[in-house]
Amino acid sequence: MEDILRELGLEEKEIIIYKSLVKKKQLNAYRVAKDTGINRSTVYDNLDKLVRKGFVSIIMVHGKKFYQVTQLNKIISSFKEKETLVRALLPEIKKLKAGEASVELLEGVEGQREHFFSLFNLGKTGKAKSLHVIGSGDVSTVGSRLYIRKLIAEWKKLKVSKHSEYKCIWDESFRNKDVVNQFNPDGENRFLPNFPCDATTLIYGDYVALAFTTDKPYVVRIKNKLIAHTFEFYFKKIWSISKP
Repeated sequence: MEDILRELGLEEKEIIIYKSLVKKKQLNAYRVAKDTGINRSTVYDNLDKLVRKGFVSIIMVHGKKFYQVTQLNKIISSFKEKETLVRALLPEIKKLKAGEASVELLEGVEGQREHFFSLFNLGKTGKAKSLHVIGSGDVSTVGSRLYIRKLIAEWKKLKVSKHSEYKCIWDESFRNKDVVNQFNPDGENRFLPNFPCDATTLIYGDYVALAFTTDKPYVVRIKNKLIAHTFEFYFKKIWSISKP
C-alpha cells in the first residue's frame, strides 16, 4: 500500500496519517497526532496537503473539524479530471514546441553522409513530401558539383521521387549544364538571371539545410516548423517569378 501511495505522490508523513484515517474512519487533528505520534502542527500541515491532493476530506461534527479518507471513486474521478486537463494542454504544448528550433553544423564527408541519411529517410517515410532547392552554390568547385550530383543520384536511387516532388531554382548561367540536366526528367528546374548563391538551400519537411563547400563540405541543418514554412514561402515566391 505504501509503495502505491508514494507512486501517487504522497510523502512519508502523509502516508502514515492517511493509513491512520483508513483504520479509524474519522479523526480530529488531536486524535491523529495521538494515533501516529506525529506532533500536532506537523499533522495539521500534512492534513491540509492531503485535503488539497484530494485524498482526505473535512467534515464538521457539532461544530468541530474531523477528517476522513475520500472515497476511492472520488479520487479516481479527480485523477480523470486532471487527465482531461492535461490532454487539453497537449495542443497548446505542441504549438509552443513548434517555435523551438534545433541547429546543427555537420562537417566533412561524415556530416554530409548523416545529412543524406536523414533527408532520404524523411522522404521514404513520407515525412518530407517535397525537396525544394534554392541555388546551387559554386558548381564550378569539385565539392559542390559532387554534392549536387550525389543528392540527385541518391534521391532517384531510393525512388523517393515516386511519392515526393523536387524542384530547384538556379542562376540563369547554369542552364543546360550537366548538373542541372541530372534533375530531368524526375525533377523540375527554373532559372533566374543574376541569382548567384554561395550556398545551396534545401527545404524539406520541417527542415532547412544550408550546404556549402570551402576546405571541406559543411551543412547547417535547422529543424523548426515555422522556419521551414517561412523558407517554403520564399521558395514559392521565387519560383513564381523564375523561368522554365
